[in-house]
Amino acid sequence: MSAQQTNTSNNSADVNSDSNLIAALAYLPVLQPFIPIVTLLLRPNDKFVKFHSIQALGLFLAIFIGGLIFSIIAIIFAVATLGLGIFLLLPIFAVCGLAELILSIILMIKAYQGEKYKLPVIGEWAETFK
Repeated sequence: MSAQQTNTSNNSADVNSDSNLIAALAYLPVLQPFIPIVTLLLRPNDKFVKFHSIQALGLFLAIFIGGLIFSIIAIIFAVATLGLGIFLLLPIFAVCGLAELILSIILMIKAYQGEKYKLPVIGEWAETFK
């Protein structure tokens, strides 16, 4: 097991199949950041759901800020190349979007299986909310 990953047993009193499903839904790549907020409100005292909901919110925030920064850079690059640079950046946007989707699916699967998989910086931050 890696340093970012810890297993939570399904036999724990805090984790059950309902919690796993709700935690997995927090990473649903639609209607972000509303889904993690709803999952957090559904089970505010469930530590497993709370961790995954907050980690999903942190992931959304990181992707949103990264997307804003990349968009500003893309606009500057497109203007500097008289619009031709946008054709070079479109594949990068597509790969980033696909990577976000794959990461969300992986995190959904891990949460549904009852794993408390921590993303490098965001997972540590999410653990501070007890």
